[in-house]
Amino acid sequence: TQEQRVQEQLVHADKMASLGQLTAGVAHEINNPTQFIRENIRIVREALADLMPILKAYHETHPDLRVARLPFPFFEEQVPLLAADIESGATRIRDIVASLKQYARSDEGKLDEDVDLRQTVATSLRLTHNQLKNTVEVVQEIDPALPHIRGNVQQIEQVLVNVLINACQAIQGVRAGGPGAAAPKGRIRIEGVYDVGRGRVRLAVADDGPGMRPDVVRRIFDPFFTTKQDAGGTGLGLSIVYGIIEKHGGDIEVDSEPGQGTEFTITLPVIGKEPHGEQHPAD
Repeated sequence: TQEQRVQEQLVHADKMASLGQLTAGVAHEINNPTQFIRENIRIVREALADLMPILKAYHETHPDLRVARLPFPFFEEQVPLLAADIESGATRIRDIVASLKQYARSDEGKLDEDVDLRQTVATSLRLTHNQLKNTVEVVQEIDPALPHIRGNVQQIEQVLVNVLINACQAIQGVRAGGPGAAAPKGRIRIEGVYDVGRGRVRLAVADDGPGMRPDVVRRIFDPFFTTKQDAGGTGLGLSIVYGIIEKHGGDIEVDSEPGQGTEFTITLPVIGKEPHGEQHPAD
């Protein structure tokens, strides 16, 4: 019901506000030691590269050479890989910290720009062109007279880019062709209409991907929840999206069922309109 949906949104908003404060502190505490690891492991790798020829030459006359209690042939093969793994892991931590900082700062940025959603959609499609071009066909059904909203252009673009990439990745998961076969393209539909009665624009992004189970749909906007752990997902992208839309006075909902695709619907207030359609003086 609508009342239940509003209650869920309020609970979620309160949870995100608390987590925003927590993640800001966590990101700060993790960032410094992670940077220390990344800088030092580079020096270690360079040192290994310089030392390895010397150790190899010594090993030719001392075949029983052991380094760090390891036979030299094993050391030569494995230790550089371990150092590379350490650097890769530290880089991964750095990227997570960057996402945490972005999440904690999601309430920053002025909302005083005149945002043309048709232009914002076009820009977002250009930004995601390389990800989408070989995977999906994009169909736009946007009202050419769609009213503008008041907000932050960059943040609305961030929302659309995130939703589009998620849709593309979902489609990629089920569009695998056989050896030598071209994978069939999926479809993303972007619809933009004006709800005159509510004084709001509605922007929907629908895909024909695999859809989601109800338990996933319920948690899709929760911070740190992700179904893409193996691909390096942090579970913060859609949480940031949720926060941006909420800050703009809007709503975002998801409708999805297994095998039926997924649709994200965003509603945002129009410049000069209250949520119930009552006019107020524009800034």
